[in-house]
Amino acid sequence: MCWRRNGDGSGRVLEMLISVHKRTFHVHADEWDAYWQEVQRGEWEPETFALLERFTDAQHSMIDLGAWIGPTVLYACQRVRAVYALEPDPVAFGKLAANVALNQPRSANIHLFNTAIANKNGALWLNAVVRAGDSASTTLAHKAERSWRVQAVRLEDFAQQNKIDDCNFIKMDIEGGEFRVIPSAARWLEQIRPVLYLSLHPAQLYWSGARVLRLSPPLRAKYVADATKNVLDALAFYRHCYTAHGKPIARTEIIERARKLENTAFVLADAW
Repeated sequence: MCWRRNGDGSGRVLEMLISVHKRTFHVHADEWDAYWQEVQRGEWEPETFALLERFTDAQHSMIDLGAWIGPTVLYACQRVRAVYALEPDPVAFGKLAANVALNQPRSANIHLFNTAIANKNGALWLNAVVRAGDSASTTLAHKAERSWRVQAVRLEDFAQQNKIDDCNFIKMDIEGGEFRVIPSAARWLEQIRPVLYLSLHPAQLYWSGARVLRLSPPLRAKYVADATKNVLDALAFYRHCYTAHGKPIARTEIIERARKLENTAFVLADAW
């Protein structure tokens, strides 16, 4: 790993060369230097990079929903025909764009969109629950440290607008927005059958909105479990459901984990 440190005596890393599975890319580390060092050490989601190795190829494109500051897109652009990367948080998007620019011309096949994916087109509120740019911003209603009006688009419309007809892998990590997006996008997903790497964030739903917060805790937990079942029912056309580590996982287990407010990342595919 190579890095360039700040000259102000803080010891903060300004720029790093990251190597994962013998693929390399540069990043502006700044306040995320500790995170990027975790990536470099192989401690941040090694299963995610393994899935990209398994399911992506140079004949197809990938859609990354919730691209954050770029770890998956900077890696995947070296494997796929094109990466369509959506990140609605303006702070995170600025860092994503800077990291992509730092890797030109290798990253020329990354197409960036400061846009949210949603169940309808138009403007909506994006809420930074903890702090702007920290990867937890959500389109669900939340008491927020900061909020922005951002543009949103339906997944099917996004694909049509950008003439994406070769996508075989979608990563969706949108901090609770998946509970609205998946039911609205299910018909399109069934038609094209990409591998779907989906992260569920039940706690975001549990704490979202006045209507939900008026419910008692047991009823809120049931509301989250029912919403999770609705997502899984909409995706029932997929033949297989695996953990991110490649082990079969029952839909009932995913629902029970959601009831306990435990995040779950899993893979839906027709073949492993």
